Amino acid sequence: MIVNCNPQCVGTGFADEITFVAADGTQALAISLWDRKENAEAYGRETYPEVLKGLAKVVEGTPEVGTYEVANSTFHKIAARS
Repeated sequence: MIVNCNPQCVGTGFADEITFVAADGTQALAISLWDRKENAEAYGRETYPEVLKGLAKVVEGTPEVGTYEVANSTFHKIAARS
């Protein structure tokens, strides 16, 4: 999900967002990182619907949202689980 994270994200468990945009600007992928699944779910219920309303002016269709566990990250120093 795309995070609209101004000062309201302080204390919400939001850690980071990485956004990729195709060279031609027609596609984008945003990955938000949270400290706990529950915090991401709360954002999805309480804030994300408003973010979608703002995106409706520039995005065709409805963005897809999925939940995944981080398996490995060299940047965040998270090792794969055994």
